[in-house]
Order: sequence, then C-alpha cells, then structure tokens
Amino acid sequence: TPIAMGVKKGVVVSEHVGYLDTGIRNGLPAQFLPSVEAVQYAGADVNNYNPPGPDGKRHAAGGWYMFFHIDDIRTIAPRWLHYEIEVRTNPQKYWSIKDEHSGQLSVPADILTGDAYVGHGSAPWISEMYGYVFAAAEAKLRHILTEGVVVYPDEVGAARPKES
Repeated sequence: TPIAMGVKKGVVVSEHVGYLDTGIRNGLPAQFLPSVEAVQYAGADVNNYNPPGPDGKRHAAGGWYMFFHIDDIRTIAPRWLHYEIEVRTNPQKYWSIKDEHSGQLSVPADILTGDAYVGHGSAPWISEMYGYVFAAAEAKLRHILTEGVVVYPDEVGAARPKES
C-alpha cells in the first residue's frame, strides 16, 4: 500500500527519473522558481545517494507513478500545472536563442534538460515532470524515490524477438 511505502503528509513516493537530475543539476530550477530558497530546495538532495529514511529527501526527480497524501496533491496541483505551462511555453529560458531584433542570446548557453528527444528551441516532452519538480520544491515536499518499480520493456527483453 502507499502508506507502507512511506506516504504521509509532506512525503510523496515515486519512481526516480534520472533524466530529471540533468536539468536540476544544470540550473533549470533557477530559470523558473521565484525564490532562492525554492531553487536551493529543488536541488538540495540531487547528489545524495543515501537511502531516504522515513521523512524522504528534498529530491523531487520522480515520475511514472506518484503516491500523495490528499492534502499535498490539493496544494501543489495548481502550481504543478502553472510550472508545466511555464516550461512548455518559455523555451528561451533553457535554450540559447538569439533575439531576431537585438541579436542577444536568451541565456548564455543551452541548459540541458535531460530530454534526449527534444529539438533545439522546442519544449521538452518532460515539461510536466519539471512542473512537478518545481511545484514540489515550492511546497517543500519530501520524496521517497524508488528504483526498479518501473522498468522499460527493453530492459527486461520484452521488445526483443524471441530466439527460435
């Protein structure tokens, strides 16, 4: 059950999504979060590889499934959507795009998001995941991130034809 996994008010359980660590480490939260405190919270435990303990970690790079206390999802849902829209509609905050009038770059260099499939100047398909990361940091939620609950089919051979 979610409670047995560690869910309680203020602690979310989810699967660790490693490619979100890329954007967190590269400073993506600073492009969107309004306070230094929230930016620091978003990246505080990204390099902490110790087990989380019963109160979780500040590291919010989770996805695929999420178990919340109902009060937490009610708190962050509007901000989650807000930040998803911000990430999706403001690629100039993470892509170095030259302004056609001034010739200035929007940011000095591209901020890699961890999305291997996005083209330069386009919004990453993981925009909603970053929306969650930012909303969770703003609300100071903590996380217990699992490893291996979610497995891509190729990792277990499901996408490969069987040998005859």
